[in-house]
Amino acid sequence: MEIKQPGFIEAFQQDVELADNATFHDGEGASTHTAVTSWQSFCSALGVQCLRPLDPITSSLSAKLSEMDLVKAWAFWRVKQCGTSPPTVRGYLSILNSWHHRKTDVGLAGNLSHRPVLRYLDGLSILQGAPPPRKLRVGVRPRDLRAGIDVVYDPASPADVNLASAMETGHGGCLRACEYVRGARKKFDPERGSASRADVSFEFDAGGEPVSCCVMAVNSKARGAERFRKLPHYLPMDAGYLSPGRMLYFLTEVADRVPLDQRRVTPLFRDPSTCQQITIATLRSEVKRVMQAAGRPPSAYGTHSLRIGQATARAFVGADEKDIKYAGKWSSAAYLKYVRERRAESLRIAKLACGADVDDFENEFLAIEQDPVSLVMADSSDED
Repeated sequence: MEIKQPGFIEAFQQDVELADNATFHDGEGASTHTAVTSWQSFCSALGVQCLRPLDPITSSLSAKLSEMDLVKAWAFWRVKQCGTSPPTVRGYLSILNSWHHRKTDVGLAGNLSHRPVLRYLDGLSILQGAPPPRKLRVGVRPRDLRAGIDVVYDPASPADVNLASAMETGHGGCLRACEYVRGARKKFDPERGSASRADVSFEFDAGGEPVSCCVMAVNSKARGAERFRKLPHYLPMDAGYLSPGRMLYFLTEVADRVPLDQRRVTPLFRDPSTCQQITIATLRSEVKRVMQAAGRPPSAYGTHSLRIGQATARAFVGADEKDIKYAGKWSSAAYLKYVRERRAESLRIAKLACGADVDDFENEFLAIEQDPVSLVMADSSDED
């Protein structure tokens, strides 16, 4: 049947692409993943096209092997010159091939088996003796974060208050960085989960004083339409070292206030001079600067250190597994790799538990009507 309606084919192709992109975790067809962006950079440096479809049936074996050599050269570049571990590049290859297949309807090297590249990467792992250990990301202690913020930032500067508040919120909410600031290749889009000023709410007492704070944020590890659903994160107004709720109130109502009708389109944390959302890279460098000011080695810290620090602190004060998993939106025991307790700390928690006058915190304060664990999504990895 011939389609004669003007613009029908174009609209159809655009809609198919949008729908395909939506099936990937980043909502952009994996085009922002390191595997894809590094392949694009590699091909650009060589002066060749990054999309290289070969007909699986009519293309010669020599043409397919030549393409496979290009993929192997990319793997060599990632391992030898970029310092990526062979097992990580193995995962990258799968993502890259999936992206290429979606774009061209054919995989890399005309659907030829990638076994030669995988064998090469396995051999590199053997030659290295063992896969290189992952860099340990150290959790931020509340006391250190408070000390560093007080040294580095000026409470009279709206830009400084945005950065300080972002750190306290990331720590207090046990959030991943991409859930409240943006990646380098992302755009601020509140309709697709970006955190805005409208996602912050407060409750007040009879005297008009804020007594509780809630931040709505997506679970970046969710899949499908669930990755756009925002879940509540309750932040304390006043605590010993950090008071993220109080800091958010100061940010949104005093230091960097925006009109009510503009809050939905204003990033939760921004650079007031440009109105642009703070990036993960900026926040990462600021965390390092703050930790250095607190007397800690900056190279040991990153944005994920805020999340690790909250999980560890909750375990330290005796929070149970259910509370920690709900706070970080974990559905598995993945949080345990961030909870770094020593034997003495375990004994201290046990002593506290034996003498605790337990309150039903969930019913008295949070008023959650359903099991918090049912809200958590699969958490396969925890990258920034």
